[in-house]
Amino acid sequence: MNPGKILEKRIISGKSVVFRYPKLFDAKGAMETINSQVEERADIAKMTKVTLQQEKKWVSSVLKAVKGKEKVFIAIEAGGQYAGSCEVTKDRMESQRHVGTLGIGLRKEIRSLGIGKRAMRLAIREAKKIGVTIVRLDVYNTNKVGQRLYKKLGFHVTGKIKNLALHYGKRKDGITMVKYL
Repeated sequence: MNPGKILEKRIISGKSVVFRYPKLFDAKGAMETINSQVEERADIAKMTKVTLQQEKKWVSSVLKAVKGKEKVFIAIEAGGQYAGSCEVTKDRMESQRHVGTLGIGLRKEIRSLGIGKRAMRLAIREAKKIGVTIVRLDVYNTNKVGQRLYKKLGFHVTGKIKNLALHYGKRKDGITMVKYL
């Protein structure tokens, strides 16, 4: 893995979009992205803002995991600025190392443009290279846009957990979805 290596460049909805491997410099943009999602109370598990120091530590751990082939991570730049990411992390259980968990987070202004869909396809392609044959994800029942996207990409619902989350005072069910590669 070459930090910052560009996997793909595209023009999407008039924006120059770059999909690339992460680099340590991403910490500030990643912090701003996650904090913007917290501010909008997006349908994500995180509800508290992070500091730059926390994000630097997190990006360092991502780089280490990517180098060790424990994770694939696609950083997304739109209009020259960090705007989100998509990752697949291999399961830690020895008998389940072929299973990867997908996570994606995008700034509000680049959602619904097809950028997330492209990032997920790239992350899944890269995950195959590190031995992932099953990709799973969890989504809240309230995230209908996400659920539709995951189904379009070939994910199927395999289970539900009632009241999985207490998200800003509201109970939300968790839906587990899987894609076999």
